Amino acid sequence: MRPKRVTSGAAIFEGSDACVTPVLNYEEATQHPQNVARGGLQRQGTFTHPRSIPVFGVAEDDADFIIAGAQDHAEEIFAELGYTEEKIAALIDK
Repeated sequence: MRPKRVTSGAAIFEGSDACVTPVLNYEEATQHPQNVARGGLQRQGTFTHPRSIPVFGVAEDDADFIIAGAQDHAEEIFAELGYTEEKIAALIDK
C-alpha cells in the first residue's frame, strides 16, 4: 500500500471485514476510540503504560507502574557482580 495518513487509510477500510489496524505512537494511542472506551492505557506522571490485562471492568485498584531510578538497586547489582563494599561505595560516590 502506498503510505497514507492514518485517518484516510483507516477510513478506506471502515465498515469492511478487512483486518486493518493503524500503527500509532503513544500519544495517538491514548486518543484512539478503542483505547478510550476500554481504558487500555494509564498515565502515570509523564509516562503512558498499557494497563494490566485482563480488564473486566473499571478497576480502581490498578497497581502503579513503578519505574526504578538509576540508583535504586545499584548496590545490590554491584554486590551480585562480586564488587567489594569499598568498590561499590567508590562507584556510587562518583
